[in-house]
Amino acid sequence: MAVEFRRLIAAFGIRSCIETGTWSGGTTRTLRSMVLGRMTTLDTTTEHLLEDHGPGAVQELEAMGITLVLGNSKDTLAGVLAGYGDADFPVLCYLDAHGQGNPIREELAAIAGEPRCRDTSIIIIHDCLNPYRAFGYNWVDWGEGVGAEPLSYACLQHLVPAIFPGGHQVHYNDEAEGCMRGVCYVTPTRGNVT
Repeated sequence: MAVEFRRLIAAFGIRSCIETGTWSGGTTRTLRSMVLGRMTTLDTTTEHLLEDHGPGAVQELEAMGITLVLGNSKDTLAGVLAGYGDADFPVLCYLDAHGQGNPIREELAAIAGEPRCRDTSIIIIHDCLNPYRAFGYNWVDWGEGVGAEPLSYACLQHLVPAIFPGGHQVHYNDEAEGCMRGVCYVTPTRGNVT
């Protein structure tokens, strides 16, 4: 993933990053090393972070210039985006908070609600069904009486045009590492993407 992150950050002039779903902070640290601007990570707990990195883990992130916001991303992401200055955009939004209630719909609505994200930012969805590779993915139950379905671009695509009114592109990871999960990349139609 790191190679594709770097490529997209360069192609779209990404200045800052927001991650939902910190877990133990591995992706947080990787993204911090790639963006010069602000880096914020949102999670409902520090449990996994502290388990993996010890009692000073939050302070370690702060020393790296990473802001940790505790709370459900469906309630906190809009405020974090609003707190970013104009110089912090375009922003990469790495969405990986698929646990408690799977807030990805609300996350996409928050991104759409921030005008500075429109047609400029990148959205990366982790644990997403990759229709071209046999990588792992999450299942979601939206509570609409239809049961669980794979977390996929297909079940979210109706929300994306509000973020990219000028058009967008979707592609997936060709390779996976670690837990071998699918990743969906959603980008504006502009940029030096090959």
